Amino acid sequence: MVPTDMVVNTSIAAIAKHGIAAKPGLNVYHVGSSSVNLITFKDLVKFCYDHFTSSPLMDSKGKNIHITEFKYFSSMDSFSSYISDELAQRSALMDATVLDTKLQGQLEMKSKKKAELILHMAQLYWPYAFYGGR
Repeated sequence: MVPTDMVVNTSIAAIAKHGIAAKPGLNVYHVGSSSVNLITFKDLVKFCYDHFTSSPLMDSKGKNIHITEFKYFSSMDSFSSYISDELAQRSALMDATVLDTKLQGQLEMKSKKKAELILHMAQLYWPYAFYGGR
């Protein structure tokens, strides 16, 4: 969670103070605080998505770069469920498009191993990804 009011106000004050001196150079600002007007990580990601959909970046050909909304998971169960659903959808697509049963079996096995690896990594990083403290 990010206490934006204190962080922004302190940053603006520090930048203004260094701006008066008019000396060229690199100024690095680091601000931290505890718990005033907190923004959750989920809100921060949503704000970034809203910004880049309303003011999209352009590629080298001048076309807008399309971004997809970030999938935020509030628990390990919701993440595991999402992975299972994605695996089932991809398996159904594979059944419809791949006619060779041997190849289909190999692709299905690869897909399951990827899902197992993803879930294993999620278990490893669970304390960091789903930590609810401040």
